[in-house]
Amino acid sequence: MNLGARVLFTSLLLVFATTAGPSQPPQTQGPSKSDSIYESDFPFPWYIKQIQERISYNWSKVQSTTQIRGRALTKFNILRNGDIIGLTIETSSCNEEFDQLAMITVKRSSPFPLLPVGYDKEHLVIHFWLSNN
Repeated sequence: MNLGARVLFTSLLLVFATTAGPSQPPQTQGPSKSDSIYESDFPFPWYIKQIQERISYNWSKVQSTTQIRGRALTKFNILRNGDIIGLTIETSSCNEEFDQLAMITVKRSSPFPLLPVGYDKEHLVIHFWLSNN
């Protein structure tokens, strides 16, 4: 099993790219490629995939060094230049150490690629689940 498949198999990753807050995340039975979700006002699925792949790669490194279990929803804004601001835990795992690992993973994944030229807003809001069950 390659690294990407292992990460998807062991981590529940949901991405919401929005200009407003997320609605309740869909209930899922486990990870699958359909766990990446973005709103219709962001017509660049290839960009979301790049974000997901970068965070997933860094999360797989964390997973290989810890036995801490949990699931946390991170939220952050990607600026036009790819930098992030406003990184927070939107839904806690109820384990402070796990939440900190989730935030560190997102920080280490940045900066992200520049926002697409055709995207006219100043930032993109991302909601990203990290899970280790």
